[in-house]
Amino acid sequence: MQELKFPVSCEHSIQYHDVLRLYHGDSPARAHETGQQKGGHYFCSTCGVHCDRTYELDHVLNCEIRTIQGKQQSVMKGAIARRNSMLKKAKPFQNLSRQDLEHELTSRGVFKEGTLKFLQSELDSHMRGLERVPALLFNYPQASLKDLGLDHYEILPAEPLHDVGHHTENVFAEFPKHLKPA
Repeated sequence: MQELKFPVSCEHSIQYHDVLRLYHGDSPARAHETGQQKGGHYFCSTCGVHCDRTYELDHVLNCEIRTIQGKQQSVMKGAIARRNSMLKKAKPFQNLSRQDLEHELTSRGVFKEGTLKFLQSELDSHMRGLERVPALLFNYPQASLKDLGLDHYEILPAEPLHDVGHHTENVFAEFPKHLKPA
């Protein structure tokens, strides 16, 4: 594992830097790991696209991928979310008073007035399904990813085993039909 920090040189002096990536779980586990809500209107754990627009390919392809650091910064940007994250509240945006919602939105540069329901809707829309810092940062929400050894940590936007599972099954089912008997 320690050797991964050394680049591998190939033809034409091209260097490749290996990064070990492990993942176990499916979409709900990935959502928990990234701090994304499970289900709801923003179920993509990496881009925060609204569910009503998932079939608009041009929109989805132009959505910015949110990194772990970006999610951490997004949550910690708001005064109330930062306070609640430091208090280790699992959902720092949940059950906020109207005054807290106004303070949270104002600290994010969003100046809105309205009912509790309207302000909560505005915050939800602004956060695009992000409901807390990523799980690996829960105990240390302001910690540097590099200090925690997570500066190269990546959470995939897809479920690789599920996505290729049936293709592999088809190969094993079809392959014998195309072989000549010995």
